[in-house]
This record gives sequence, C-alpha cells and structure tokens, in this order.
Amino acid sequence: MMVTWFANFPDAVHSFLDSRDHLTYLLELFSSSSETVFTRGMSAILLGECVLFNKSDDSWRDAFMVVDAISQKIGLTSCFLKFDEIQKSFPFLSAKALQQCKPLARSSAASMSEIEDVEENNLINLKHDEDPVLISVFDAPFVNLVKRLEFEIRKSIVDVYSHPKSKVAVVPVEMEQMNGESNEDYIKRLKSFVEKQCKFLLANGPELLGFVAQVFMLLNCGFVFTSHIPR
Repeated sequence: MMVTWFANFPDAVHSFLDSRDHLTYLLELFSSSSETVFTRGMSAILLGECVLFNKSDDSWRDAFMVVDAISQKIGLTSCFLKFDEIQKSFPFLSAKALQQCKPLARSSAASMSEIEDVEENNLINLKHDEDPVLISVFDAPFVNLVKRLEFEIRKSIVDVYSHPKSKVAVVPVEMEQMNGESNEDYIKRLKSFVEKQCKFLLANGPELLGFVAQVFMLLNCGFVFTSHIPR
C-alpha cells in the first residue's frame, strides 16, 4: 500500500508530488462524503506523509506547499480528527485485540474446545458489513505503523505550519484581517477565535491542543500571519 511505500522513503513522496493532480486527488478523497472512513483516514495519513517525509527544496512540491494545501482545502483540525476516526474503526480495534492476545504456554494452554469457543465468539461479533479483505490489511504491524506515523505527522505539520519560510503564511479566511479592522481589534478577534477552537478541541480532541497552544503563543508574541497588515 502507498502508506507503507511512502514511510521513510522521500524519493517516493517526491515522485508522487511531481504531479499536482496527485495531491488534488488525495484532498478530494478526504473531502468526499461518499468515501468510507478508511479511505478518508488513509488519505489523511498519505497527506501527512507528504509532509513528514518531504525533503524537497522545490517550492511547488515541498512540505510548506502541502501544509498550505491541507490548511486551505480541508483544514488542519479536520485532518487531525480524521486520525482519531480511523483509529476508532473496527479493523484497528481488531488488530489491537490481536496484539493483546498472549501466546499460550504449555502450562496454561487452553483446550481445543476453549479455543473454538473464542473463535466462534469472534465470528459472532463481526458485523455483516465488514470486509474481511479490509480487516486482513489492517493487521497488527500496519496498525503499529499508522500509530507511529500519526504522532510524527502531527508534530511535523505543526512544526511546518508554525515556522513558515518567510514568516508569511496563508491562513483560513476567518483568521485574515478584515478591511477597516485595526491591528488591535484584529489581534483580539484572533485570540477569541483560538479560544473557541480550544473549547472545541477539549471536547473533541485534547491531543490537538499542542497545535493551538503554539498558535496562541505566536499571537501573544505579536506574530503576524499575513502580509496584509499595515506596517
């Protein structure tokens, strides 16, 4: 799968980003409500890998470009929340259960009838709409890979977003300065916006607070995100 192919392989990421259509396709997959949680979740992972393993110096396909596209088209928060959705899905839970199964020792080996009972219960618990092929793909090694990638991807995206090359970053519309708005009112509105995001994250994804905390710190330090503010 592409997730495995991209991992620790910058050349694969560079080849993929040679065509801007590939990135656009991933963004469309993520945004499509007709796609499954697995497709959208894997799209989010692939987008993250295009940042994490991106070593390109070309402005049209570097990590900054990918983060900017994610921020503008789907939003960083939406991307991060998609990681949580995929991990709550059945294949991940199944793989987690497999990881927790301890090998049988000679002294405590279960009888054949006990083993058959466990297997029968597992089959009963399967939902009718679960694809056995999909479940086989989401095995324990792949789950571990995704979990590791998720942590590294979050950190990489936050780092890139917080340190733009020219200290000028394109931001969501609601964070841009409005016509006629003073710098003081603009900063106040940005702080209010971040506070609302914090409340949302407390309820939906506490692990994302690190990202908002960095943005809030930049605001308090007087960091300006756009080039539209008068000097």
